[in-house]
Amino acid sequence: MGQAVATRGRLGGLTLPWIQVGTWWTAVGLGAAAAAIYAATGPAVVDNAFGPLAHAFLHGQLTVPDHASMELVPRGDGLSYVPFPPVPALLFIPFEMLGISVSNPFLTAVAGGAAVGLAYALLRGLEVEAKPAAWLTIGLSGSILWFAGTGGTWLYAQVLAMALVLGGLNLAVRGQLPLVAGLLLGLAAGSRLPIGLSLPLFVYLYRGAWPRLAQLGGGLLLVAIPLALYNVARFGSPLEFGYGAIASWNGVATTSGEEWYQAGILSLSYIPRSLGAMLFSGFGIVTEAPWLRPDWSGLSIALAAPIFLLALPAWRSRLGAIALGTAVLVMLPNWAHGNWGFYQYGYRYLMDAMPLLLVGLALLYRQRITATLAGAVLLGVAVNAYGLWADAVNLMVGPTT
Repeated sequence: MGQAVATRGRLGGLTLPWIQVGTWWTAVGLGAAAAAIYAATGPAVVDNAFGPLAHAFLHGQLTVPDHASMELVPRGDGLSYVPFPPVPALLFIPFEMLGISVSNPFLTAVAGGAAVGLAYALLRGLEVEAKPAAWLTIGLSGSILWFAGTGGTWLYAQVLAMALVLGGLNLAVRGQLPLVAGLLLGLAAGSRLPIGLSLPLFVYLYRGAWPRLAQLGGGLLLVAIPLALYNVARFGSPLEFGYGAIASWNGVATTSGEEWYQAGILSLSYIPRSLGAMLFSGFGIVTEAPWLRPDWSGLSIALAAPIFLLALPAWRSRLGAIALGTAVLVMLPNWAHGNWGFYQYGYRYLMDAMPLLLVGLALLYRQRITATLAGAVLLGVAVNAYGLWADAVNLMVGPTT
């Protein structure tokens, strides 16, 4: 059972065996453990936009009732559009059809567990040995993904997108089922738009065979066309999601009038402050225990997700350079966005690039665990455990403006 099957793919001259059957059991076990931890440690997040949107879809509607605690685009008649890409609502639909109430934290925990299991499977598919693959997977699961895996409208969509793109990469590194890989990438983008920019890595992995690339594109179109029609039906444009018309919580009519969007929703001028938030945000220092006070506005990835900084030397190989370059491409719209995450512990936008950075880590730690890697994993787990505790006892503050 533990023997690799004979089917093989090719990746830049490296022969990749199909994943060993025993590895799937390990992946399932790690994923199930992560899902259980996420479900047990998260706050009780009640409001989310995707459950009501699933209800609307089942009744042939595109609007949800106005709700003050959700980011929505009001129509002025007591109904609103959900500006976020709609794929995360699809997971609510089977439960809605069966009359079963399901919570956002539950689905987020399940999606987070799936992401963890698929991350381990991807590492093993890239010929990372079992022990370093387990360490890297723990580093992923105990980083920003831990807090994100506990739920919330924005976090649920990001976690689901991560799981979907990891599923696509598992197929792509083996050169298998490009239509399905394209569909998974499209669904990931339909959950979290910047992740669609992961396409260059997929193209590289399927290179050399035009029929496979055509199937990859076909899978993407299966999602892109309905998504464009959805936008046309709501706003008259295939590319308009309504982000600039979201009702503001900050004393102005819409988010486009908020102070952090002075140059529009997206602007290259925002990149320096986004990089500052990603790299240099720290704890607030107070005079009483526990002395370090987390802020909802963010925390440096050097503390909250340090293993991903270790992926940078992977640029020396061709696959590593393409994976890292694609990660930068994915992060550009995040860095150019007017706000830098806010409802988060760490820097949640990094999750969009984590699957790509994981490929870089796989190339660097295929056969060994270094003291630096072990330290980064343990630091990330400890810092995120502290953040969950701080949230549970209401120590977190912010977001700052």
